[in-house]
This record gives sequence, structure tokens and C-alpha cells, in this order.
Amino acid sequence: MALVDKYKLYYTQMTENHQDELGFIDTKYCDSTLWSGLVGCIQHVDVDLLAARDDEGAWHRRPIGLYPECFPIGSSSTISRDMLLGVAWWSYFNDRPDVLEDVIKYALQHCFIMGKGKAIENIFGQAFFTPTMYALYARLVHAMGYKKHYIMKWVPVDVGGLRQGFQAHLQVLSIFLTFIAEKKISNKNKQVILAHAKRQPANALFLTMAYYLTGDVSYAERAKKILKQKILFPENRLPTTHDRYASWLWQRDYSSDWKPDYEIYEEHHGGDFLFCYALLYGHMKKEIPYAR
Repeated sequence: MALVDKYKLYYTQMTENHQDELGFIDTKYCDSTLWSGLVGCIQHVDVDLLAARDDEGAWHRRPIGLYPECFPIGSSSTISRDMLLGVAWWSYFNDRPDVLEDVIKYALQHCFIMGKGKAIENIFGQAFFTPTMYALYARLVHAMGYKKHYIMKWVPVDVGGLRQGFQAHLQVLSIFLTFIAEKKISNKNKQVILAHAKRQPANALFLTMAYYLTGDVSYAERAKKILKQKILFPENRLPTTHDRYASWLWQRDYSSDWKPDYEIYEEHHGGDFLFCYALLYGHMKKEIPYAR
């Protein structure tokens, strides 16, 4: 089965069976704003992400009113920086600098505390709008033609050493979005993504990003081979937990999350395949640059 045909199948299955009336996916769980924001960057995928923002300007993990708040049951905070990273991707690819501005405005008005947490460590560990996140938002606003936040624009979007697990996924998303918007990348951040691609050679998203940063087609070819793997991405249907446990494969290091779980049965939404394919083949709502 050609990859393009698998993409069409997954697109149809996700949009018809896994998006709710607002376009959100994975609403049963508490990372919906992140995953919905990412798939909302893909051409012809409509997501009304603003449904996760309340009347006061605070963001939540899934749409307001349609689903129970993911707090205190379900999550230890009402919002987290990974959700706000999904908001950043969606806002940039859908030409919504006003949404980015509103997030910054809310942060400034609330001492950078973006939501509630069970304990102080949850507030500052998950719901705090860090200088690095502020710098990312400021750079996106500048790249979209709004010359504001001059000081924060020059704060490096460096995210420390090499992260592991789901934090590695967030790290590359932050770095790569900055690169897309500014069409340039520091050597340090480039090396972080290349190191992740080397560290996790089965992660097609990391390989796709490495391809854009180096122009080395071997990264792209390896990514395509992974997307073709039937055990991870079946040809005639969406993957389920009987194929692999993780619904968004790229957020996990290669581990038991990549293996089948026969104790439960759930059909995955396929957004991980669609996002990686769209990035690799240029089906995002904006063009992806190559590093010079």
C-alpha cells in the first residue's frame, strides 16, 4: 500500500470517527489540546482550538463545557506547558497571532501562572509560563509580523540538555517550531534534534525534523520506512492498542509503549501518522523551510 493511500485512509478515519464536533481528538484523556492543536496544523483538518479557552482567557486540556475539567481528577493541573505548545503550533499554522498575544497577555496579568494545580509543585512544574515559553511565543509573534516583546524575543529558546521520554518530544517540538517560524536555527538546537534522531532511530518524527535541518535524504527515507511498518501503522485500518499501546507514538522513547497491549482494546486516532506524514511531505498549512 502506497503511503499516500494510507494517509488518505487515516485522514478519512480520523476526521469521520475521532474528531468531535469542534475537531478535537483524544477527548477521553487530558492531553487533547496538545494533540488537537498539532493535527490542526495539517491541511484540510479543522480544529476550533479556542473551545479550550475559557471566558477569562485561561486555557484548558480539552473543550470547555463539552467535557469535565481534567482537574483534580485526571490531571494534577488544569493546564500545562505541553498544552500551550499545542496552542503555539496551531496559532502559527492557522495565522492567529492574536491568540499568541492573548496567551502572553494572560500570563502577564496572572504572574505567569496559567492555571490551577493540586500543589505548588504542580503549579510551577506544569502551569507556569516559563521564560523559554514566553520567548517561543514572542518569536512567533515577531515572525508573523507583529514587532512586540522585543526583550523576550532575544531570550534564547534553548531548552537545556538532551531530554528523555515525553520531554524529548516536547523539546523537539519547541525547537522545530521556532525554526519553522524564523527559518534559522542555532547550532546548539540543531545538534539537540540530530542527537534525538540518533538516540531514537525508530522515531519518524525526529528523523523528519533531522531531514529538514540537514537536507540528508537518508533521514527522510528512514522516516518513510517507519511509517510503512504495518505493525505500527496498519494498512487497512487505524492502529489499536493491540498493535501498540501509545496513541501518539512519537512522544515515547522506544519501550513497552511501542508494544501491543492485549489487556485493553481502543482504536487510536492516527494523528501521529498524519502529523509526521504531513510534515515530511509538505501537507502542513504552511511551508516547512530547509536549514541553510
